[in-house]
Amino acid sequence: MKSTQLSMTGTFFLLVPCVANFLGKQGIHRSLLEQLEDVLGKDQVTQARIGQLEEALRPSFQALPKTGQTIGAPAARYALQRLFLQLHGWQMKGLDLRGDWSQASPVEALAERVPPTLRDLFEDRLGDRGLDLHELAVMAATLEKAVRNEANDRLRVCYGALGYKEDTSLKYTSALAVMEIYMASWLIGGEVVNLTEKLVLSQFRSMSDDVYPRWNPTKMLLQEVADEFIIETFDFTTIGSILGVVADRFFHLENQQCQLTKSTLISMEEIEGNGRVRLGDFYRPVLDGSWHEFGESTDFLRQLGALDESNPRVERVIIPNYILAPSNCVADSGFYAVCCMNECEGLMSQLEAKIQAPSASPAEVLKLVSAMPSESQPSNRTLSRELRNLLHDVAEHHGGDVPLHGRLFAQWMHHAYPRECPFPHSSSTVKEYEPQASLLQPGRAARDEMVKQIEKPWNTTVTKGLCSNMWTFEEQLVGPETHKMPSPSHWLISIWERVHCHTPFGAAAVASSIVFLMKMASGSNSGMWI
Repeated sequence: MKSTQLSMTGTFFLLVPCVANFLGKQGIHRSLLEQLEDVLGKDQVTQARIGQLEEALRPSFQALPKTGQTIGAPAARYALQRLFLQLHGWQMKGLDLRGDWSQASPVEALAERVPPTLRDLFEDRLGDRGLDLHELAVMAATLEKAVRNEANDRLRVCYGALGYKEDTSLKYTSALAVMEIYMASWLIGGEVVNLTEKLVLSQFRSMSDDVYPRWNPTKMLLQEVADEFIIETFDFTTIGSILGVVADRFFHLENQQCQLTKSTLISMEEIEGNGRVRLGDFYRPVLDGSWHEFGESTDFLRQLGALDESNPRVERVIIPNYILAPSNCVADSGFYAVCCMNECEGLMSQLEAKIQAPSASPAEVLKLVSAMPSESQPSNRTLSRELRNLLHDVAEHHGGDVPLHGRLFAQWMHHAYPRECPFPHSSSTVKEYEPQASLLQPGRAARDEMVKQIEKPWNTTVTKGLCSNMWTFEEQLVGPETHKMPSPSHWLISIWERVHCHTPFGAAAVASSIVFLMKMASGSNSGMWI
């Protein structure tokens, strides 16, 4: 008995330094978090904004894979990416789902524009235990504040370009002139640190409908918002607020063009509803002069992930991948670019709100998706047998349930909603493209290349029940450590039984699956999905 007491006492004293270290870390983290909120400001507006961001993040946070009540770095990056797309239409740099997510951290989005102490806070917190909902909202508020600070820096340069000081209050006409210079500079894009008063004036003078086709509607939007502020003079803060409202509404203005482009592509669709346009048909309007915006080269489309090459006899443009390509983004700043609306985000948000968990049974997913309409799909539809079988394959791969935040489910959603959901290429197959000087023309196809594609003989191969032959059994998960994976041998048997017997892919898909399993066995499949 005595020896047992001594042993327990000794164990206790051995544990004291560990417990003290743990509690010390928690105390340090808490004080740093409070310090961060002090930097953001303790005013009611900032605190209210953090509360608003919490509510906006809550559905995704509840559905993301967690350890206890916190999410890791990849899941935090995923949640913040979707938040800014939904709230502002911002494609945030450092949060983009393209690339290798195996070491992903949302702190990349902060870059060098915040004090190192704040970046270290988030890195330490993410590394130690992850972020809870409130901390994720605080990080979102930090990013929003950094974006506002960058906008104010651009506005200061525009003030100076017209000879005004920051503390000068302006009449309506003068304020509008400053704001038009700001919008021209913002649309053309570029790092704020490289802006000069001479450069922003040059950008404004060069801006026209030829440079940016929606320049006149943009100026009308600017006047519309400015007129909502019923005041005689405009100070720097008020002008910044007006430009903030314009930036948010601009996303909807720009998305009108995105929808026009999408409608044009759908009118050329290879098969109704398959979300694809034969490359020759894609080039045809360029050559006959009816539509000048299409014409990217095959290599460039491949780089963007917008090319379906599953049928070697005929290449096809994937409509949602083309619409969501970075080359269609504008207003490329140091933090973000304004891109087309991802309609699949709305569908995923509906699923997350109803499932409220990281995964669900295939039966539940099938029931929800069958009932869930989109712009191109009716509600209460009957999903094809092939589509149902593929979802069961995904579930079997994960031991029974379907993870919502993985490449295989995103791939399945593409086949369920071919016009809305982009095809998720694996990180090894698509080169990441960064939108730079996006108002300039990207890599264009030569006329000879266009003519060759138009004249190319082809016949459409219909994939029964699916929009394309594009399907690979390569999984990449947001937070893979939270998902229990079955053994490769179990999955291989399932692959052979289902793919060989029930899906149209045959031996090619089996071979793809075996390669994937070999990667799993070697421990190389720990990455995230793009």
